[in-house]
Amino acid sequence: MQVYNVTMLAPTQVGKTTLLAVMWDGFKKAVGAADLNVHATGQTAVRLTQTLNDLKTMLARSDTFKVGPGINGTMGEEVYPLFLSRKAGGINESEIEIRFHDFPGGWFAGTDEQQKKIGNMIENCDVILIPINSPPLIHDKGLWHDAYNNPSAVSNLIQSHLSANAVKAKSRLVLFVPLKSEYYLQNDRDSEALVDRVQESYRTWFDHLACDRLKEHTAVAITPIQTLGNVLFQYAEPDGTNPPVFVFGKKDPRAGYEPKDADQLLRYLLSFFFEKYRREASIWTRTLALFWGSEFLDAAEKFGRDKKRTTPFRVVQDAGGLI
Repeated sequence: MQVYNVTMLAPTQVGKTTLLAVMWDGFKKAVGAADLNVHATGQTAVRLTQTLNDLKTMLARSDTFKVGPGINGTMGEEVYPLFLSRKAGGINESEIEIRFHDFPGGWFAGTDEQQKKIGNMIENCDVILIPINSPPLIHDKGLWHDAYNNPSAVSNLIQSHLSANAVKAKSRLVLFVPLKSEYYLQNDRDSEALVDRVQESYRTWFDHLACDRLKEHTAVAITPIQTLGNVLFQYAEPDGTNPPVFVFGKKDPRAGYEPKDADQLLRYLLSFFFEKYRREASIWTRTLALFWGSEFLDAAEKFGRDKKRTTPFRVVQDAGGLI
């Protein structure tokens, strides 16, 4: 079985666990006739199932929601493994394991040991996910972006550790993932504005990833995921001297849990994984057949190839066709 590591870099409360739960659930709905299955087991299955149940219960009980403290964040590093197999195969017959690493937001400005752990994972992982809380990024011209998304702390780690590791020419994928973005994705004009704002606000990140030592081996894309689908941002509610609480409401009182594009994250990952190993043919063309049956390989490759590349999705840097 091949193992891939994905690092999720964002402060506590942005919605990393929710993103994984919605992606897992979305894949099961989107896979259709493809000969693929995604398994979660143990505490990963428990945590993701509970998160999905909490989301559905929240929508059933109320028409409006306040997002400030949100669902409790992680206290220590957590790893969520997901396993891919053929549809008829069980978890013991999986061909790919994807390990999602989640670090507490406080570690980004934490002790030397905590920052070293994050740095080591940045240097050695295959994919970096940057979840972004969209309303603070956009509302009041991004006045609360730093308070909610803390881009400076994460940026320092990325620039330090990717630069140090760039000479290894390791192929990587970096995905910026706007969340809670339903309000900004109602038409193409607003969708383009959201993606433009991500590129503007994270300009130093994009410039760093496009430097000579990184751009040939680092693919970069912006992939908004609507984790609830039927819930839109309404307004920011003042909270004394603290950052405001963001208030959301249903499009329709009868609306339920209905995320959009939840499968796209996994499509981008699979597309990248297969192209990455085509490039490293000197190693992998001799061993692919040992790890993957041709039926699984064909099904996974096709699922990844069907990713979206048009608004609101944007491939910023394809590294010569890496995605």
